Amino acid sequence: MRLDTRPCRVDDVLREVAELVDHKARDQGIALGIATAADFPETLADPELLKTCFLNLMINAVDAMPKGGVLSVEAGPARETGGDVLLVTVSDTGQGMTPDEIRTAFEPYFSTKETGLGLGLALTRKIVSDHGGSIALESAPGQGTRARIVLPLVAKPVTERPAEAVVS
Repeated sequence: MRLDTRPCRVDDVLREVAELVDHKARDQGIALGIATAADFPETLADPELLKTCFLNLMINAVDAMPKGGVLSVEAGPARETGGDVLLVTVSDTGQGMTPDEIRTAFEPYFSTKETGLGLGLALTRKIVSDHGGSIALESAPGQGTRARIVLPLVAKPVTERPAEAVVS
């Protein structure tokens, strides 16, 4: 997969994806909330592939809550061992996953859904990895699932301003 990186704001990508899943979420009695940092930085990323990544996670969350619940998305800059990063979490109050399901969740063709192909999380992990990031799942049966995505914070290149001429 080839990245088409350009300056973008991941918080804007998340809001766009949330709008896509909002109707289905409301129909199922799911409250969808997004919290992003006020000082969200612009970074270099492929916004179209990130949309695919976040859409997969949000659809999985909605599908895990057929009788309603809460879908929470949080994002902002953070400091990790390797430096400054963007941290995105997608959490639901759905049915949760067993430890075995968590271990195999990112394998192609693994699905807990009757109609799922099992490619969504495998593709999501590939997209995150191609951006130099990581993804991890935390879950327990009956307790919901939390996906934690860490993306490197690559600042938008700063254009140097020409030196001002001083006239005396």
